Amino acid sequence: MDFQIGIFVYDYEFHRDDTVSQLSLISILESGCKEAALRNLKTQVDDSFLDGEISFWIRGERLGGMSYATTSLLTTCETLIRFKDYEKDGGANIIFLDYSTDFFILLNEQDCQLKVLDYQYETDEEGFVLSVEQTEIVSERIPKGVFEAEIMKACTDFVSFCEKAQLPVNKDELADIKRYCLRAVNEMRGGM
Repeated sequence: MDFQIGIFVYDYEFHRDDTVSQLSLISILESGCKEAALRNLKTQVDDSFLDGEISFWIRGERLGGMSYATTSLLTTCETLIRFKDYEKDGGANIIFLDYSTDFFILLNEQDCQLKVLDYQYETDEEGFVLSVEQTEIVSERIPKGVFEAEIMKACTDFVSFCEKAQLPVNKDELADIKRYCLRAVNEMRGGM
């Protein structure tokens, strides 16, 4: 089974009139991402936030045909690597901070599935919600071993990127992600 996760950082441009505009998304695996991440971090209120998106590819197709945005890649990676800790009633809620998407990992003994609930809001001129449209996307089943290995790889890549680039992100949150990545490796090897 072909399953891959990609993590991307928003790149921003600063203008002379003190405005900021989003330029593009850059993979954490690409050269130039360090500079983009540093510009991104300049737009944040504190070191827990780093805007970006995460994509999930199954058999070469992106889940829902899109990437999923978050204002905190740290928080999203932490909930991804710890999805088993958050499991309740056969599913784990993954946090994509500040967006109108509910993202779940559905678990059973053999495999996992991704489930996305996306909400589109119709509002009036004052911003009051008139109606809500919900779209549900459920992936095909992904063998548990393949799924866990790719989550561990993506989160380890994220930690490595932040450390090598010496990004001024929250060091405690980054250390937690790294610790949970190591725990995942030990579990995959049959330890713990």
